[in-house]
Amino acid sequence: RFIHRKLYLEDVVGESVEVAICIDTSGSIGGTLLDAFMGEIQGILEAYPQIQGALFFADAALYGPHEFSKDAALPKARGGGGTAFEPFFDWVALQKRWGAQPMCIYFTDGYGSFPKTPPDTPVLWVVVPGGLESNQFPFGEVARMQSQMMKCCRRALVDRADGYEV
Repeated sequence: RFIHRKLYLEDVVGESVEVAICIDTSGSIGGTLLDAFMGEIQGILEAYPQIQGALFFADAALYGPHEFSKDAALPKARGGGGTAFEPFFDWVALQKRWGAQPMCIYFTDGYGSFPKTPPDTPVLWVVVPGGLESNQFPFGEVARMQSQMMKCCRRALVDRADGYEV
């Protein structure tokens, strides 16, 4: 359904899919980008209502997990500091030890510290225009938010709005 955005999720009618979604809420992500990320997540939930799992917000710390579903309101974002991807992937590694292996979707500009060891689970990085180059991501697949978002995303990268709790 989201192929035009280079975001492809297999047809999973009748199946429950475990997904861990993380939203970068570091200082480089302003309110406009945060709204765009939340809109994309809502679109995924509407297209795939059987998706269940955990939603996180992350800057240098990890906030969550929050349960999410098509019918539940998304929680208020927290963050505003530096960017570290390690806390989220540490949580993912812990889930694997407990027998779960969620697919990971990370909404970000890509600028931050990556874990030294890649996770043993599929990772999709959804990256804003002007974000880190795709070949700089050490693991996972990279999807770019498309041109209709370009103008608002560029403005948001500059304005660094404070639309979330610190």
